[in-house]
Amino acid sequence: MNTVGLTKRHVVIKLILIAVAFLLFIVTAGRHASADETSAIYAYTGEKSVQQKAISDGIEFNTQLIVNGEYGPYPLRNFATQKSDAIVDMDKVTSLAQEVTIKNTTDKDYTISSYQVSLPRWINPGSQVVAARPFSEETQNGLTTRWFSYVNDQNDDPTKLRSFNITGKLPAGQEYKLEIPLKINDPKAVKVGDTFNIDNTMHNSGISIYSYFRFGKAINDSNGNSTLSSTGRYIATTRDKNRYLMLPNNIQRLMPKMNDARPCR
Repeated sequence: MNTVGLTKRHVVIKLILIAVAFLLFIVTAGRHASADETSAIYAYTGEKSVQQKAISDGIEFNTQLIVNGEYGPYPLRNFATQKSDAIVDMDKVTSLAQEVTIKNTTDKDYTISSYQVSLPRWINPGSQVVAARPFSEETQNGLTTRWFSYVNDQNDDPTKLRSFNITGKLPAGQEYKLEIPLKINDPKAVKVGDTFNIDNTMHNSGISIYSYFRFGKAINDSNGNSTLSSTGRYIATTRDKNRYLMLPNNIQRLMPKMNDARPCR
Protein backbone atom coordinates (compact mmCIF):
# COMPACT_ATOMS: atom_id res chain seq x y z
CA MET A 1 0.00 0.00 0.00
CA ASN A 2 1.33 3.41 -0.94
CA THR A 3 1.02 5.20 2.41
CA VAL A 4 2.80 8.29 1.08
CA GLY A 5 0.18 8.69 -1.66
CA LEU A 6 -2.66 8.19 0.79
CA THR A 7 -1.18 10.71 3.17
CA LYS A 8 -0.88 13.31 0.43
CA ARG A 9 -4.41 12.61 -0.70
CA HIS A 10 -5.78 13.00 2.81
CA VAL A 11 -3.90 16.27 3.16
CA VAL A 12 -5.39 17.52 -0.11
CA ILE A 13 -8.92 16.55 0.93
CA LYS A 14 -8.41 18.11 4.36
CA LEU A 15 -7.22 21.37 2.80
CA ILE A 16 -10.19 21.35 0.42
CA LEU A 17 -12.65 20.86 3.25
CA ILE A 18 -11.00 23.65 5.26
CA ALA A 19 -11.24 25.95 2.24
CA VAL A 20 -14.88 24.99 1.70
CA ALA A 21 -15.70 25.59 5.36
CA PHE A 22 -14.12 29.04 5.09
CA LEU A 23 -16.01 29.76 1.86
CA LEU A 24 -19.29 28.70 3.43
CA PHE A 25 -18.53 30.97 6.38
CA ILE A 26 -18.02 33.90 4.00
CA VAL A 27 -21.27 33.11 2.16
CA THR A 28 -23.19 32.76 5.42
CA ALA A 29 -21.69 35.94 6.85
CA GLY A 30 -22.57 37.74 3.62
CA ARG A 31 -26.16 36.59 3.91
CA HIS A 32 -26.24 37.73 7.50
CA ALA A 33 -25.02 41.12 6.39
CA SER A 34 -27.60 41.45 3.65
CA ALA A 35 -30.53 39.07 3.26
CA ASP A 36 -31.52 40.69 -0.05
CA GLU A 37 -29.38 39.12 -2.78
CA THR A 38 -30.39 41.92 -5.19
CA SER A 39 -28.91 44.58 -2.91
CA ALA A 40 -26.18 46.83 -4.35
CA ILE A 41 -24.41 47.34 -1.01
CA TYR A 42 -23.29 44.65 1.41
CA ALA A 43 -22.48 45.86 4.91
CA TYR A 44 -21.62 43.74 7.92
CA THR A 45 -24.04 44.42 10.77
CA GLY A 46 -23.20 41.51 13.07
CA GLU A 47 -21.09 41.25 16.20
CA LYS A 48 -18.70 44.17 16.84
CA SER A 49 -20.05 46.15 13.88
CA VAL A 50 -20.12 49.92 14.30
CA GLN A 51 -23.79 50.90 14.18
CA GLN A 52 -24.06 54.10 16.18
CA LYS A 53 -23.82 57.82 15.53
CA ALA A 54 -20.93 59.86 16.90
CA ILE A 55 -21.77 62.31 19.70
CA SER A 56 -19.76 65.08 21.37
CA ASP A 57 -20.98 67.79 23.79
CA GLY A 58 -24.53 66.63 23.11
CA ILE A 59 -24.12 67.11 19.36
CA GLU A 60 -24.91 63.97 17.38
CA PHE A 61 -23.37 63.74 13.92
CA ASN A 62 -23.25 61.17 11.19
CA THR A 63 -22.40 60.58 7.53
CA GLN A 64 -23.60 57.63 5.45
CA LEU A 65 -23.47 56.47 1.86
CA ILE A 66 -26.83 55.73 0.25
CA VAL A 67 -26.83 53.25 -2.66
CA ASN A 68 -30.10 52.74 -4.56
CA GLY A 69 -31.93 54.16 -1.53
CA GLU A 70 -30.26 51.73 0.90
CA TYR A 71 -28.05 53.11 3.69
CA GLY A 72 -24.51 51.87 4.14
CA PRO A 73 -22.82 51.26 7.51
CA TYR A 74 -22.34 53.87 10.20
CA PRO A 75 -18.83 55.37 10.15
CA LEU A 76 -15.85 54.54 12.32
CA ARG A 77 -14.34 57.22 14.56
CA ASN A 78 -10.98 58.97 14.32
CA PHE A 79 -9.48 56.91 11.52
CA ALA A 80 -9.41 53.49 13.13
CA THR A 81 -7.55 50.78 11.20
CA GLN A 82 -9.02 50.79 7.71
CA LYS A 83 -11.06 47.79 6.68
CA SER A 84 -13.69 47.16 4.06
CA ASP A 85 -16.79 48.33 5.92
CA ALA A 86 -18.95 47.64 2.90
CA ILE A 87 -18.85 46.31 -0.64
CA VAL A 88 -20.66 48.17 -3.42
CA ASP A 89 -21.74 46.04 -6.38
CA MET A 90 -20.48 48.05 -9.35
CA ASP A 91 -22.99 46.44 -11.73
CA LYS A 92 -26.09 47.23 -9.65
CA VAL A 93 -25.60 50.90 -8.77
CA THR A 94 -28.42 53.10 -10.08
CA SER A 95 -28.17 55.96 -7.56
CA LEU A 96 -25.63 57.25 -5.05
CA ALA A 97 -25.73 59.92 -2.36
CA GLN A 98 -23.87 61.00 0.76
CA GLU A 99 -26.04 62.08 3.68
CA VAL A 100 -24.77 64.26 6.52
CA THR A 101 -26.74 64.91 9.70
CA ILE A 102 -25.95 67.11 12.71
CA LYS A 103 -28.39 67.13 15.63
CA ASN A 104 -28.32 69.28 18.76
CA THR A 105 -29.68 67.05 21.53
CA THR A 106 -29.12 69.69 24.25
CA ASP A 107 -31.32 72.52 25.53
CA LYS A 108 -28.84 75.20 24.44
CA ASP A 109 -27.79 76.60 21.08
CA TYR A 110 -24.47 75.22 19.86
CA THR A 111 -21.91 77.17 17.79
CA ILE A 112 -19.98 75.14 15.22
CA SER A 113 -16.71 76.80 14.29
CA SER A 114 -15.96 74.36 11.47
CA TYR A 115 -17.46 71.05 10.39
CA GLN A 116 -15.82 69.56 7.30
CA VAL A 117 -17.75 67.25 4.97
CA SER A 118 -15.34 65.32 2.77
CA LEU A 119 -16.32 63.69 -0.50
CA PRO A 120 -14.47 60.67 -1.96
CA ARG A 121 -12.17 62.97 -3.95
CA TRP A 122 -10.88 64.57 -0.73
CA ILE A 123 -8.56 61.62 -0.03
CA ASN A 124 -8.30 60.37 -3.60
CA PRO A 125 -8.56 63.15 -6.24
CA GLY A 126 -8.82 60.45 -8.91
CA SER A 127 -11.83 58.69 -7.38
CA GLN A 128 -14.61 57.89 -9.84
CA VAL A 129 -17.25 58.61 -7.14
CA VAL A 130 -18.00 62.31 -7.56
CA ALA A 131 -20.64 64.97 -6.85
CA ALA A 132 -23.47 64.79 -9.38
CA ARG A 133 -24.56 68.44 -9.44
CA PRO A 134 -23.22 71.94 -8.68
CA PHE A 135 -23.74 73.41 -5.21
CA SER A 136 -24.15 76.94 -3.93
CA GLU A 137 -23.94 78.38 -0.43
CA GLU A 138 -27.04 77.56 1.64
CA THR A 139 -28.22 78.01 5.22
CA GLN A 140 -30.38 75.55 7.16
CA ASN A 141 -31.36 75.85 10.85
CA GLY A 142 -28.64 78.39 11.51
CA LEU A 143 -25.84 76.44 9.79
CA THR A 144 -24.29 77.68 6.55
CA THR A 145 -22.72 75.27 4.06
CA ARG A 146 -19.95 76.44 1.75
CA TRP A 147 -18.27 74.25 -0.82
CA PHE A 148 -14.61 74.25 -1.79
CA SER A 149 -12.74 72.13 -4.32
CA TYR A 150 -9.06 73.19 -4.16
CA VAL A 151 -9.19 73.13 -7.94
CA ASN A 152 -10.58 76.50 -8.96
CA ASP A 153 -12.67 79.35 -7.59
CA GLN A 154 -15.71 78.63 -9.71
CA ASN A 155 -18.43 76.10 -8.95
CA ASP A 156 -18.57 75.07 -12.59
CA ASP A 157 -17.58 71.40 -12.40
CA PRO A 158 -19.17 69.35 -9.59
CA THR A 159 -16.94 66.35 -10.37
CA LYS A 160 -14.02 68.35 -8.94
CA LEU A 161 -15.75 69.07 -5.63
CA ARG A 162 -13.77 67.66 -2.73
CA SER A 163 -15.43 68.94 0.43
CA PHE A 164 -17.89 71.27 2.16
CA ASN A 165 -17.49 73.37 5.29
CA ILE A 166 -20.34 74.00 7.74
CA THR A 167 -20.37 76.85 10.27
CA GLY A 168 -22.94 78.66 12.40
CA LYS A 169 -25.20 78.19 15.41
CA LEU A 170 -27.49 75.16 15.60
CA PRO A 171 -30.50 75.87 17.87
CA ALA A 172 -31.35 73.56 20.78
CA GLY A 173 -33.18 70.41 19.67
CA GLN A 174 -32.74 71.19 15.95
CA GLU A 175 -31.24 69.03 13.20
CA TYR A 176 -29.29 69.86 10.07
CA LYS A 177 -29.38 67.46 7.12
CA LEU A 178 -27.49 67.60 3.82
CA GLU A 179 -27.84 65.03 1.06
CA ILE A 180 -25.23 65.25 -1.67
CA PRO A 181 -26.13 63.39 -4.90
CA LEU A 182 -23.16 61.39 -6.19
CA LYS A 183 -22.44 59.37 -9.30
CA ILE A 184 -19.81 57.09 -10.78
CA ASN A 185 -18.10 59.45 -13.19
CA ASP A 186 -16.80 56.78 -15.58
CA PRO A 187 -18.27 53.32 -14.82
CA LYS A 188 -15.92 51.70 -17.34
CA ALA A 189 -12.92 52.93 -15.33
CA VAL A 190 -14.09 51.26 -12.11
CA LYS A 191 -12.39 47.95 -11.34
CA VAL A 192 -13.17 45.26 -8.79
CA GLY A 193 -11.25 46.13 -5.63
CA ASP A 194 -11.21 49.91 -6.20
CA THR A 195 -11.92 51.76 -2.95
CA PHE A 196 -13.27 55.13 -1.80
CA ASN A 197 -13.92 56.94 1.49
CA ILE A 198 -16.46 59.39 2.84
CA ASP A 199 -15.70 61.23 6.06
CA ASN A 200 -16.53 64.24 8.25
CA THR A 201 -14.55 66.13 10.91
CA MET A 202 -16.06 68.11 13.79
CA HIS A 203 -13.26 70.60 14.43
CA ASN A 204 -14.84 71.78 17.70
CA SER A 205 -14.03 68.43 19.28
CA GLY A 206 -11.41 67.13 16.86
CA ILE A 207 -13.49 64.02 16.15
CA SER A 208 -13.35 62.52 12.65
CA ILE A 209 -15.67 59.83 11.35
CA TYR A 210 -15.23 57.87 8.12
CA SER A 211 -16.50 54.94 6.10
CA TYR A 212 -14.41 52.86 3.75
CA PHE A 213 -15.91 51.17 0.69
CA ARG A 214 -14.73 48.65 -1.87
CA PHE A 215 -16.21 47.94 -5.30
CA GLY A 216 -17.10 44.34 -5.97
CA LYS A 217 -18.94 42.27 -8.52
CA ALA A 218 -21.32 39.37 -7.91
CA ILE A 219 -20.05 35.97 -9.09
CA ASN A 220 -22.60 33.89 -10.96
CA ASP A 221 -22.57 30.22 -11.89
CA SER A 222 -22.39 28.91 -15.46
CA ASN A 223 -26.14 29.50 -15.86
CA GLY A 224 -25.85 33.16 -14.85
CA ASN A 225 -27.47 32.61 -11.44
CA SER A 226 -26.17 33.91 -8.13
CA THR A 227 -23.85 31.44 -6.41
CA LEU A 228 -25.94 32.01 -3.27
CA SER A 229 -28.91 30.33 -4.93
CA SER A 230 -27.14 28.01 -7.38
CA THR A 231 -27.77 24.25 -7.10
CA GLY A 232 -24.33 23.44 -8.53
CA ARG A 233 -21.36 22.27 -6.46
CA TYR A 234 -18.23 24.20 -5.58
CA ILE A 235 -15.32 23.13 -7.76
CA ALA A 236 -12.25 21.54 -6.15
CA THR A 237 -8.93 22.49 -7.77
CA THR A 238 -5.23 22.34 -7.07
CA ARG A 239 -2.60 24.82 -8.21
CA ASP A 240 0.28 23.71 -10.44
CA LYS A 241 2.74 26.57 -10.94
CA ASN A 242 0.72 29.17 -12.89
CA ARG A 243 -2.46 27.20 -13.49
CA TYR A 244 -5.35 25.59 -11.65
CA LEU A 245 -6.22 21.92 -12.27
CA MET A 246 -9.54 20.29 -11.47
CA LEU A 247 -9.32 17.39 -9.04
CA PRO A 248 -10.79 13.95 -9.91
CA ASN A 249 -14.54 13.32 -9.91
CA ASN A 250 -14.41 11.23 -6.74
CA ILE A 251 -13.29 14.39 -4.92
CA GLN A 252 -15.67 16.67 -6.81
CA ARG A 253 -18.56 14.55 -5.52
CA LEU A 254 -17.51 15.40 -1.95
CA MET A 255 -17.88 19.14 -2.55
CA PRO A 256 -21.01 20.77 -1.07
CA LYS A 257 -23.67 22.44 -3.19
CA MET A 258 -23.54 26.23 -3.40
CA ASN A 259 -26.99 26.67 -1.85
CA ASP A 260 -26.16 24.48 1.17
CA ALA A 261 -25.11 27.61 3.08
CA ARG A 262 -27.98 28.90 5.20
CA PRO A 263 -28.51 32.52 6.29
CA CYS A 264 -27.72 33.39 9.91
CA ARG A 265 -30.66 33.95 12.23
